Amino acid sequence: MGTFSGPGELRLELGAGAACVRVIAVAEHADADLSLELLDERGASRGADALPGSVALVGTQGPVCFAAEKALVAKVGFVRGAGSVVVSAHRL
Repeated sequence: MGTFSGPGELRLELGAGAACVRVIAVAEHADADLSLELLDERGASRGADALPGSVALVGTQGPVCFAAEKALVAKVGFVRGAGSVVVSAHRL
């Protein structure tokens, strides 16, 4: 879990083996519009939140699964608004 004052990146250490994750970000202000993208070790996008709102979720249709990634990066930004953001990742 991480808290940002503005845009930021949260590095997620997965360890060895396969892993499935969901990542959620929540803005301090309800009128904010967050962006959230999940990147693999090579920097390739593996999922992104496309809906407007102060809550962003990667893995809306189910968790995003990885066969052998050791780490991921959740990249959080603002399409509209500003303030603090709480980001949480859940390994399933």
